[in-house]
Amino acid sequence: MGQLSSNAAGVLAKFYTSNKNFVVDKPMETSFYDQSIVVAEDARMFEKEKYWDTLRHEPLSDTEKNVYRMIDTLKNIPLIKTYTDITKIVIDGYYKIGKIDVGPYIGMLAYNNVEGLRVQGGFKTNASFSKRWMLGTQLGFGFTDQRVKYSAFIQNILSRRHWTTLTLRVRSDIARIGIDDENLADNPIFLAASRWGIFRRGYYFDETRVSFSRELFKGFSQRVSFRQWTFDPTYNFGYYQEPNDTNSPILSTFNTSEVSFESRFARDELFIQNGNERISMGAIKWPVIIFRYTHGMKGVFGSNFEYDKIRLSLTKRIKLGPLGSGKITATGEYVFNTLPYPLLALHLGNQTPVYAAVTYNLMNYGEFISDHYASIQYRQYFEGFLLNRIPLMNKLKWRLLGTANVIMGGMREANQKLIATSTTDGQATLAAGYFTGKPYVELGYGVENIFKFMRIDFIHRLSYLDNPGARSFGVFFTFQFQL
Repeated sequence: MGQLSSNAAGVLAKFYTSNKNFVVDKPMETSFYDQSIVVAEDARMFEKEKYWDTLRHEPLSDTEKNVYRMIDTLKNIPLIKTYTDITKIVIDGYYKIGKIDVGPYIGMLAYNNVEGLRVQGGFKTNASFSKRWMLGTQLGFGFTDQRVKYSAFIQNILSRRHWTTLTLRVRSDIARIGIDDENLADNPIFLAASRWGIFRRGYYFDETRVSFSRELFKGFSQRVSFRQWTFDPTYNFGYYQEPNDTNSPILSTFNTSEVSFESRFARDELFIQNGNERISMGAIKWPVIIFRYTHGMKGVFGSNFEYDKIRLSLTKRIKLGPLGSGKITATGEYVFNTLPYPLLALHLGNQTPVYAAVTYNLMNYGEFISDHYASIQYRQYFEGFLLNRIPLMNKLKWRLLGTANVIMGGMREANQKLIATSTTDGQATLAAGYFTGKPYVELGYGVENIFKFMRIDFIHRLSYLDNPGARSFGVFFTFQFQL
């Protein structure tokens, strides 16, 4: 955030509020006054300027009109427009060309041991194309595996007032055990970085997903989704067809169909609207609570398994006065059935140099797998509490932060026995794939607001250091725009 100084240009902000149609001497119920006055998220998106002229109590003065003209002129100056376009590309990876956004550019090239050189490109429509419909597609190709990868989606915004959407998505691609695209959707830099390097426990998949979501009332939303997907590993993986019979056939692929019901409660959550996309700014005082129930349906579209899962998470901001603020996320999940480990709880690892808040940054991909677990992830933002008190350092406006990730889980004996130990990966999974009575712990510290947009984290891993390939320390970076 820019700071005022003797060398900075002066700015005078003037606000004018006009009210009319007052109602007096007409008492209302107490609940009436509890309703907050909010500005519609799409208030400035689509209405023409003439429409707003009809709502003003008084017309704009010549001076006010000149201010609007000056702002419009500034936005169209080539240098300003170029910087604006670059900033948008860095933030979301897309470049707007008329009614479509081309990208994401950060994922155009990648290299790994399975695909070799991978190229990818695509686009999605924006609000200039339609205020209700969004369409998008991606197409990729690996020069070593000689396979085409693709994804496509279509979304209809049924209601903006209660933010109701219906989405269909199809994909055919390669992924890693321990990478969850859904939880990492808001971190395109990390997802792009995870395409590089050695694919430990990689797999090809075909996926079809249909989801319907609606905000029933402010702060409470419901989502129902159906997902059908296949699993085809690129590594030596196997599980027994009959869980209690080690002489039964060993299978390596599977097909599954599942339906999920998710409830999300965030009482005072704030949103901003970017075209046809809704971006959460987080809740202020109240926690964000998410409960999800998933049911696997055996026999539906060839699904091989029937199962039930429940997952509960709570995220809360904590104000700590002069110490700054904290953010804590507590999560728990339980899988009730005996399943191949790719269908259990796969804890998100990170083998890239890019920091991601939802991952365990010194955990390898697929290193830990559970059928029940509980975790706490905590971030402490010290603001200017320490660095602002150091001479010369306070000129940089850097901000100190701390992180802590703790997770404790387990895998029932039935799920351990399902893994075919005759396969190389079966032996590796039994050796380092689940918790052994102690938690996984990593602690970190870092600095944000470097050059106004960069963050660097230094993280130490404190447990399971004897696991194959375990890292005890790592340095990570990320880019963020934060006030």
